[in-house]
Amino acid sequence: MMSSPTRNGSRTLKPITMVTYPIVADPNKEIIKQLNMVDPDEKDSSGNHLPSRALHIVGPDKNVKLSFLYPASTGRT
Repeated sequence: MMSSPTRNGSRTLKPITMVTYPIVADPNKEIIKQLNMVDPDEKDSSGNHLPSRALHIVGPDKNVKLSFLYPASTGRT
């Protein structure tokens, strides 16, 4: 899931490879908030919590197989 529109992510992924799984855009951060995937310590200039820096891999059985969290200082690409 990306908090930016998928067209931005598609440009990022295109040079790497063609993905065979769905990429979900959540520009209004509605899903991120519902799933409580926000960083309680990091806020944007408007005071809104930023999405957590995390990678979640969900298997075909809809169970989380891996969760990897990293600090905001790592950045995003």
